[in-house]
Amino acid sequence: MIGAIARLKLRPAASPRMAAGMVRITFVVQGAGVDVDVDPSRPTGEDVRAALEKSGIGGDPGEWKARTAEGRVLDNDKSLIEEGIDKPTRLYLNKGPGRGG
Repeated sequence: MIGAIARLKLRPAASPRMAAGMVRITFVVQGAGVDVDVDPSRPTGEDVRAALEKSGIGGDPGEWKARTAEGRVLDNDKSLIEEGIDKPTRLYLNKGPGRGG
């Protein structure tokens, strides 16, 4: 039995491939990183919705704002490309002013 186990070749887990033109964004939601593969040409609000759903929080993405590590708040109606983001990065999600989160 041990010989049979020794002969097994373990393969690394297959990594999911992103479609062409997609960018992996890590959204930090309530302290936890959530990776979302996004189309950088669509409105950022759609990516915020995807991050909230993937994190299990859900809710209205209009109540949340994405910001860069430098603190620049992104417009949910603009695309990441319009915001100057076209490569993998980390964005932080916070509820709007006075809402906590």
